[in-house]
Amino acid sequence: MKDTPVLLPTVWIMVTADGWYPIQPTDWCTPEIHAKLNDHVVRIEDAEGKTLWERTVQ
Repeated sequence: MKDTPVLLPTVWIMVTADGWYPIQPTDWCTPEIHAKLNDHVVRIEDAEGKTLWERTVQ
């Protein structure tokens, strides 16, 4: 693994119960990692609106 992450040329939309916010992921990121670290996120979409990850009710 490299010492420094590199920003990817895309945006992910972090959807929450109250709205949404954009992030620019790095090559170290996965939607699952971001979701695990941000329990307020209910869904993660790519820039085109495709769902990359969605929280399931357990």
